Amino acid sequence: MKRKAFIIFILLIVVLSTLMTGCKKKIEEKIVENIIEESTGGEVDISNDTTTIKTEKGETKVGGDIKWPNGKMGNLPELKANVTMFVEDYDKDRDVTLGMVYFENLKNDDANKYVELIKELKYESVFETSGEDGFIYSGKNVDGSEVVFSWNDDGSGSLSYADNPFMFVDNPYDSDYEDSPSSEEVDMTDEVPWPKEFFNDVPEIEGKITQVNSSSPQDKFVYIEYVTKDTALDYMNKLKDSGFIESPSESQAGDYLYYEATNDKGDYIVFDWSDSEYATINFLKGE
Repeated sequence: MKRKAFIIFILLIVVLSTLMTGCKKKIEEKIVENIIEESTGGEVDISNDTTTIKTEKGETKVGGDIKWPNGKMGNLPELKANVTMFVEDYDKDRDVTLGMVYFENLKNDDANKYVELIKELKYESVFETSGEDGFIYSGKNVDGSEVVFSWNDDGSGSLSYADNPFMFVDNPYDSDYEDSPSSEEVDMTDEVPWPKEFFNDVPEIEGKITQVNSSSPQDKFVYIEYVTKDTALDYMNKLKDSGFIESPSESQAGDYLYYEATNDKGDYIVFDWSDSEYATINFLKGE
């Protein structure tokens, strides 16, 4: 089931929720639920200032202070922060479960302690960078699970967990392997469209777009699969050609690529890629 752009119903929730007062609240909540259900094909529930959307591919929660999603972030401990959004996505084709938490009000000391907890859980560093505005830590354990933790100096950030056992199957491309890509052609049709109007002149990357999320009207987080290393390297150069050359940070390890920078408009972009041919683009518009 293909998803409609996530920003549509997030904005709808924000706008209409401001109108929900008195005895009309329950009626208007039901109207919003019906609109979102028609747009996403999922089940929607609005209660206690939290909106929950359930589809065949997972669950999304949006609100002011959401409970920690126990059991859906692997063995990662709970953050000492206000969770404002949780996204769960399950890819049946690749047997991958992804969980992502957006948060706010996480203190600097607690953020640094959390990185140490991640390391204690044997998520060895794949990439890490830090600066005056915050940091990013990406790690992977021996089972193939991956963690990406980002924190900004205003206390906001995100934490993602991906369970990807496929990466560590012996000889996955062997002709006897029942899920061998050589015996089954991959459907490269995007599950959601590239948000062209939001990205303006930012180039689209070649691959299969599986999800587009937003935590505010100013940002987009795009997930792309089946991205080759050559494509990722070429995309990093395209970002530079598009003007993302201010305050750059770049890393090219054997199995991981990372690039972040801003342009003269104040737009900020983060692009990363791993050897699982999985890439993400995080784009934040300048004020």
